[in-house]
Amino acid sequence: MLSSRTNQYVPLVQRFTRAFHTTQVYCGSPLKAKLNQLHKTDAFIKRTEKESEKRRAKGRTNMLKASKHGYTTKKANEVLRKKHKISNVDELIKMGPTSNADTNVLAVSKDKRLMYTVLGVSSPQLKNSVLVAKDIEKFCRRNQLQKALFLVKLAGPNGAAGMNVLMTHYLEIEKDASSAIDLYSWRKKWQISPNQYTETLLFRGLARLPDPVSVKIADRVVKIVNKLIEDDRLNRINFNAALSALANCNDTSYLFKCFDLRPKGLKKDDIAYTQLLIGCAKITDPVEAIQRADDVMNSADPRVIDSQMLFHYLNVWHSRADMKFSNCVLPLLNTFYDIDVPDASFKTDIPDFVELPVLENWSIKSKMLLNPHVAHLLMENCLKTGQYAYGTAFFNKCLKSRSNFINSKIINAALNLIIKEDPENCGDRCYELLRTMEDNGLLREPLQHIVLTYKAFERQATKRVNNSDTVRATRLVNACLTLMKDKESKIVLHGDVRQKYLTWKPWMFLLRVAMSCKDVLALPERKKIINEFICTMLYDPAMLLKQRDRSRDSMRFIYLEAVRFIKSLENSLNLTDDELNQVRAEAEDSESLQKRQFLFRRHLARLRKRILEIVDNLEHGRDSNSPEVQKLYQQHCTTILNTDIKKFEK
Repeated sequence: MLSSRTNQYVPLVQRFTRAFHTTQVYCGSPLKAKLNQLHKTDAFIKRTEKESEKRRAKGRTNMLKASKHGYTTKKANEVLRKKHKISNVDELIKMGPTSNADTNVLAVSKDKRLMYTVLGVSSPQLKNSVLVAKDIEKFCRRNQLQKALFLVKLAGPNGAAGMNVLMTHYLEIEKDASSAIDLYSWRKKWQISPNQYTETLLFRGLARLPDPVSVKIADRVVKIVNKLIEDDRLNRINFNAALSALANCNDTSYLFKCFDLRPKGLKKDDIAYTQLLIGCAKITDPVEAIQRADDVMNSADPRVIDSQMLFHYLNVWHSRADMKFSNCVLPLLNTFYDIDVPDASFKTDIPDFVELPVLENWSIKSKMLLNPHVAHLLMENCLKTGQYAYGTAFFNKCLKSRSNFINSKIINAALNLIIKEDPENCGDRCYELLRTMEDNGLLREPLQHIVLTYKAFERQATKRVNNSDTVRATRLVNACLTLMKDKESKIVLHGDVRQKYLTWKPWMFLLRVAMSCKDVLALPERKKIINEFICTMLYDPAMLLKQRDRSRDSMRFIYLEAVRFIKSLENSLNLTDDELNQVRAEAEDSESLQKRQFLFRRHLARLRKRILEIVDNLEHGRDSNSPEVQKLYQQHCTTILNTDIKKFEK
């Protein structure tokens, strides 16, 4: 009976279930592990080994995440106090990408998290070259160039585009060629490889600098080109850009040296030859410059010779200091371009030792079409060589038949030609030309043309035929005043009356014109000018404010010229001793002619004194717009404006 029960069959599932419930569990829960430890040692542990390891791993992960971002401002201040002994809290509170007070932190600390705080970036952002370039552009706009430089260094290989932005800023805004080319050289040290735009941006920036690049910079450009050739990275765009940079150097030997470095597989195009001609124009020796230019033209493929190349070739002749070579430009222009000026001709004065080239020398069968650059060169050459009538006739022809390419430079040249050709009537002629251009809608930059017209009136006023005749002088001054009131006047609401007044800048020219003609101008005409000047002082706020630099000097000149003009009017109103005695004998409320003349002259003297006080304030950097000064000034001005001096003339 017992054996039968022992050998009884037990299903497999039941046997497994029983084993599961009776087996000891070795991978128990943290709580059971703590209880077992308490049972064995009678000591309670806070964390098991597994919990401690998990906590340490989580801490390492959090530290890694935190290391990719900057500190908070409070934490950054603590780091600076403890590690760098900087305790000026007022300045440290301003820490951030827009602050200028924390720039020195970048120089004393190598803590990347502190740098992230100062620059306002994080490690993931530094891996995005587009974001880096945009941040550097923001720093450049705020003129925080040191921060931009540190950001480039932090970005490393991802800072190539940002380095291009910073380099372009140094060239275009700072005009600093040395710093820009140093940035290019430091790339290798910072492991920032140049991209396909780097060299082109560097060379073009050097070419567009207003001042010529130094010999040292030119030598470094040639070395960069050599390195590009060794690395097989030189292309036509980089090569032409390098030539344009070297063409901006007064020493043209580097330009031709770079041109000779050209690899065989690189084709010589019209841009390369044009840069060589630009360099030839900077050679001081006329014979060498023209021989070099001839060699360039003869070596060029006739298929690449275009109007622009011929323009720069002619500019080599035009830019010579020796007039013998400049006189050859007009015959060459007539040979190369389709120029037909009716009823006008130029003087041909070609030296015997000069043989002018013809288009057949370069296998060119027909003349080139005229363009604005060539037209401006022709007029500038007429101005230089004294052939003013031909230049003016050429402009009139262009105005009738080719007005589409007349630009501001051509208009300025035309005005200068008129001033030189006809100084006795240049102001009237320039004013007439200005109105014609305005009617045709050709005045794109009117201010510079207006200033030239002012100078033309000033030139015309210096001629004796104008400043010795009352009628001509009056007409001249009124024409100049009309132009100024038409172009540079403003309207102010004075009480219920709309008052029109001249701004202060035209007075730099109008007072010169008036001073040249003061001896023959009638008293009412001179008073009209003084009335206009008083209105400008009353209504233009810039006249009494403290001015600096060039504005201050210009304002001082205007005031002193006004003082001289007022003094000349005073001298014209002098009374004889008998008249003065008669005025003193009259009653205080007398309205006699001599009494009114005496009072008017006295107010002119007081006005002159007030203006001299304003000049003194300008020289010492003080404002002249206090209420007391304005009140005194208005008292003198009101009497002057309300006085009719027609009867004062003798």
